Amino acid sequence: MVSSFLGIEIAKKALFANQRAQQTVSHNVSNANTPGYSRQRVILESTHTAYGMGVNWQIGTGVKISDVDRIRDDFTDRQFRNENSGLGQWDIQSNILKQVEAVFNEPSDIGISSVLNEFWKGWETLSKDASSQEARETVKERGITLANTINHAFTQLDDIINDINYRISIKVNEINSIARQVSKLNLQIRQTEIGGA
Repeated sequence: MVSSFLGIEIAKKALFANQRAQQTVSHNVSNANTPGYSRQRVILESTHTAYGMGVNWQIGTGVKISDVDRIRDDFTDRQFRNENSGLGQWDIQSNILKQVEAVFNEPSDIGISSVLNEFWKGWETLSKDASSQEARETVKERGITLANTINHAFTQLDDIINDINYRISIKVNEINSIARQVSKLNLQIRQTEIGGA
């Protein structure tokens, strides 16, 4: 036999569910001009059905809120996240390439290509007069200058690599810290669900 208060209980559930729906509408209206806000909607569903004992009938027991959804275009959101992460990747790559470009300093009078050109000009002069001590000294000096320029560029590139590795290690530590926090939150949620609190 169905309780005589079932009708009141059904009405109470309906009032609470619709009160929450109205609060959601108020929340939507108050955030209408908030940048980045997406509207929410309450999803209502029927509660479990009550069956009569020994008889072939069933009766509804009311309504409940199953979820509160954000009304967004999932495809657009997914594309935005993908492109935003891609933009971050290209920004980082652009900054690194600018640093590498500054190391090679091309085109310029002190870049590797101009130092290399001077080195080959010295050899060309020496090939015309192999007995010239001055031409030999010029080739030697330009060879030393070329070696120093390449070594300096290597040192700068090595510094860039070390800086990148340092930044990666910082990001890895941040990610690990966030993962630990998420793990702790999951544990707290699981314990709360088990405890029924």
